[in-house]
Amino acid sequence: MAMEFDYDAATVKILNRRISLRDTNIVLVDFVDNPSGPQIVGYRWVAPQSIEPAPSGDPIAAIVKRTPVLFDYLRCDLSLPDPLAQAMMPIICSEMRPKE
Repeated sequence: MAMEFDYDAATVKILNRRISLRDTNIVLVDFVDNPSGPQIVGYRWVAPQSIEPAPSGDPIAAIVKRTPVLFDYLRCDLSLPDPLAQAMMPIICSEMRPKE
């Protein structure tokens, strides 16, 4: 999946859609393993702020951890057909689970 940035216009083109980076800083893409290809399913703006790093040091995990709607998007409750991916899900989801 390619992205084209237009820094002067503050836009990005993803999956043939031009998105304003003034209004959006998160693009939710789903169906990446679908024969018809990935689809944009949502847009979000998460206010930039200083974040506590995730244990792995992954900044994306830290953002998801402080943004419950992004964690819900991960669908940690689903079972995956790939055994390796299924084994990794609890680890990934525990690192990103928001504090209660």
